[in-house]
Amino acid sequence: MTRTFTHVAASVLITLTAMLGSACHHARHLARPVFASDTASAHVTVPDSSGEAAQAAALYKAQLLATINSHHINFTTFSSKIKLDYDNGAGSGMDGLTGNIRIRRDSAIWISVSAPVLGEQVRVLITPDSMKLVNKYDKKVLLRSLADARKLLNIPFDFNTLQDLLTGNPVLLTDSLYNVVHSPSVISFNCDGDTFTSVFNLAPDNLSLQQSKVEDKIGSRSCELTYANYGNQQGRDFAASRRIFISDKNVVKAAIEYTRVEFDGAISLPFSLPSSGYTVN
Repeated sequence: MTRTFTHVAASVLITLTAMLGSACHHARHLARPVFASDTASAHVTVPDSSGEAAQAAALYKAQLLATINSHHINFTTFSSKIKLDYDNGAGSGMDGLTGNIRIRRDSAIWISVSAPVLGEQVRVLITPDSMKLVNKYDKKVLLRSLADARKLLNIPFDFNTLQDLLTGNPVLLTDSLYNVVHSPSVISFNCDGDTFTSVFNLAPDNLSLQQSKVEDKIGSRSCELTYANYGNQQGRDFAASRRIFISDKNVVKAAIEYTRVEFDGAISLPFSLPSSGYTVN
């Protein structure tokens, strides 16, 4: 179980599908997109020096951050069906997984993942301080505090990060913007946390999030997220297509398509632990 979590790092969705990996093979190839700020050569760097130039740069950064925050997806409840393809980077994976995500903001995240023919294989309930997971395929139950998971992985993994990841808000965004660059095709900037550094790429016309990358400062792990197929969902600009690439020993990949997205509707979070026949971790 620990090995599974290490492979998937910050993505609970990949964690859930990885538990099916031992029985799943021949996943389709998930192409990794070029990360724009890695190759762009025509960017114009926003000046960051002294005097008027420094003031102008600071104002631009403040306005940029304010606009990004204005796009933040707010909600009381969230629900969506998903389609999911997964590749663990070591020769196994699976196409055609389906699932349901339900979130009660700042309170609970409920996820169910099903495999073709086999039906539901994983169900998880996450709260700000705990994770309960039933793996029907391997007959295992995981009961863990999020604090223990964060300590085990040494990553900034908490409830709010998962909530942002699943709903499409920027992950691990701080107000320490630097290396702000602007070109006709992309606006890019960095920001730092205690143990990580992030790069964000935005569309220059409306500042919608296109790509982000989080890198571990002390290790070699990284996570890339891409966002596409934006549409209006009840007044919210929502990316229905996501790609996740996590680099550790292997490159774990997932392609996620959101369908039947609903905000602020009535949701239920059914969850019960099996009474027998399961190994509890």
